Amino acid sequence: IQINKCAKCYLHSKSPVFFRFPLYLGGSLLNFFNLNTLQTKTKLGTALGTHFLIKKNRTHFKHLVNNSDKLVTVSEWFKGILQCNGIPDSQIEFIPNALPFFENNIKNIPKDIITKKPIQLLFIGRISHFKGVHLLIEALSSFEADDFELTIYGATDDESYEKKLKIQSAKMTNVKWEGVLPHSETLATMKNFDVFCLCSTVSEMAPLVIQESFAANLPVLASNVNGNKHLIKNDVNGLLFDFNSISSLRQQLYRLLHENGLVDELKSNISTPRMFDSVVENHLALYRNLVDKN
Repeated sequence: IQINKCAKCYLHSKSPVFFRFPLYLGGSLLNFFNLNTLQTKTKLGTALGTHFLIKKNRTHFKHLVNNSDKLVTVSEWFKGILQCNGIPDSQIEFIPNALPFFENNIKNIPKDIITKKPIQLLFIGRISHFKGVHLLIEALSSFEADDFELTIYGATDDESYEKKLKIQSAKMTNVKWEGVLPHSETLATMKNFDVFCLCSTVSEMAPLVIQESFAANLPVLASNVNGNKHLIKNDVNGLLFDFNSISSLRQQLYRLLHENGLVDELKSNISTPRMFDSVVENHLALYRNLVDKN
């Protein structure tokens, strides 16, 4: 956690383009003279006080670390982030995520269906720029309507983004917007599709939706970012495309369409994901070990 670097990145993600550098420069000067504008409780004061906000969060993080026997991370790549911030390896415990349902829910998933055109693509998640739905729609516009069908489930916290995508895809008869899908229906719905798509434009922690896809025997087409690339084996149980690259995404879609049997081969390589019972056992073992030491 580097104050200047993190402040610049945060302001870049939150501020309009023309205000990013002035806010960063002004905040840097205020930080240098130790003038904290967070107390003004205004939008401008908060933006100019970004350096102090990050300092505050770093202090809270260090306090948390100093008062914890172990820090549990659900992602192996994030273990490296903790180590970069000075957390000793002995204080970090990696316990992978798992699905909150039992194996009998997934044992009847068919594994011998031969994929036919149009290839059925699925997205379930937040309708957000961070999830890359715009990349997927843009890439699909290069194909014929009978090559792929894309079904989108999810809610949004950015109505203008969702509206823009719906306008963009209005004439694409192969793109369907289906609203929010109850979580209890996720697995049953996934069974009806060929490939799950997760075009993340930021690093993911350890997406459970990827494991849910594997539970439904769906290969995953995803961006090559942290979180995704640690769960997906490229060309084995899914396909990875270059970060934020529509051309790379198009190339992988082209492969799904034209490489005979690729989708079915990817499906055949999917292993049953980890069950939640194992997470329980891992945590119990961790607590027992800590109790024994104390």
